[in-house]
Amino acid sequence: MEWILAALLGGFLTFNAVVTPDAVAKKAQSALQKKYPNATVHVSMEGKKGKAVLNGKFRKVRLELKNLAVDDLPLAQASSASGPNSQPDSKPIGEVKEFEVQLQDVIWDKMLVSQIDLSLHDLRYDLNALKDDANLNIVSFGPSTLKVRMGAKALTPMFTAKMEGVQDLVVTMQGGTISAIGKRQVLGFPAPFQFTATPGFSGNELLFENQKLTISGIPVPEVVAKPIIGKINPVYTFDKTGKWPFFPSITKVVADNDELAIEADLTHKNREAVKLETPSRAN
Repeated sequence: MEWILAALLGGFLTFNAVVTPDAVAKKAQSALQKKYPNATVHVSMEGKKGKAVLNGKFRKVRLELKNLAVDDLPLAQASSASGPNSQPDSKPIGEVKEFEVQLQDVIWDKMLVSQIDLSLHDLRYDLNALKDDANLNIVSFGPSTLKVRMGAKALTPMFTAKMEGVQDLVVTMQGGTISAIGKRQVLGFPAPFQFTATPGFSGNELLFENQKLTISGIPVPEVVAKPIIGKINPVYTFDKTGKWPFFPSITKVVADNDELAIEADLTHKNREAVKLETPSRAN
């Protein structure tokens, strides 16, 4: 999160020994707001003042940003990843008991996502890497989670891309069932099309299970449906490129009230440097 770290560095590294977490938070928020004038930004920090702040130790750091566009979760391994023989524990270690990032109304991987919540607990990082290179070299973290919420309309582009020949799609979610209704040409005429499924998951993959397809109200056999919906799974793969510093493991998916809610546990990928990338503003 280079966009966040620059603000944090400009905060606690330019103060003297009497600096407070609140003062750092205000400076960081001001820097982020200046960089992203069309976004809504809020930064809060808690912890001891003075030396603790200068040593990168906080009880809680929370960053909230709204109206942004990112290609992926803004975390990627830096090219200077620590090797298997490195000893980051021998270096100055910064600590954040609770590190939270919340993104709202964000364009994520071409989808409009209502909210993304990243929560890392007992985060320990290489303080020198942060100061010298603006890299967040994560040494370790405890139980951590990722939560994603998106509206039914956000899935429409994905359905359109993965369903051959289907037009005018409308996606709804109610009572654990996801429905996609549209039209598909049959013998030269537009016929009503309906696809239903229940959300499922495996590892870092979001899946649609119990799939059913009807055209003009008639159930379509699997062998006929496959060319139309055979590419639907996996619906989405978290960390598909393997750039995240942690393994996401989906634990829960709920589809209701025209919203899809996904929760995942995060496991650290050993000792790897992490460079936080800069997102662009959503239009």
